Amino acid sequence: RGRHYEALSEAKEASKLDPLNQMISTWVALRYYLARKYDDAIEQSRSTIELDPNFAAAHLLLGEAYAQTGRHKEALGELQIAASLSGGSPLYLAEVGVAHALAGRKTEALQNIAQLLQISRNRYVSPYGVARVYAALNDKEQTFKWLQSAYDDRAVWMSYLAVDPVFDRFRSDQRFQDLLRRVGLLP
Repeated sequence: RGRHYEALSEAKEASKLDPLNQMISTWVALRYYLARKYDDAIEQSRSTIELDPNFAAAHLLLGEAYAQTGRHKEALGELQIAASLSGGSPLYLAEVGVAHALAGRKTEALQNIAQLLQISRNRYVSPYGVARVYAALNDKEQTFKWLQSAYDDRAVWMSYLAVDPVFDRFRSDQRFQDLLRRVGLLP
């Protein structure tokens, strides 16, 4: 499930070398998030937001960590701030959909997917983001359809597939294991 300790150690070292760098600080939060250390990810993200309240990536990580801990109202608030600060980035909008899905708000999550598909008519929308929303909805067939599309598209975020918490419930599925092998994340 990844080499979280090593990645976290490297990220913390980088943060020591450049403590005011918001991107590095957010990278530390991401390492905590991927290691399922959500409380640490929340604390790190809040620290980054204190450095710059308008840094979208820190709000994104804070919202994702809140969503994984069941703090749905806070998650949606942070993710909506992140999406706004990002200028409506499809990646960030997809995370709003994930939060809606994890909160049991299926209608809103499906509306979010429709919004992403509408945006995709004019600009790039990663299929990986759509797959994440479907995964949070626990729609297995659509999740695998969109993960295959992300694989075919060579979506950069596929490199996180082996450690992305949103896909945890699908890890035992043979199709998921096969996808990890094809991506090069399993021998």
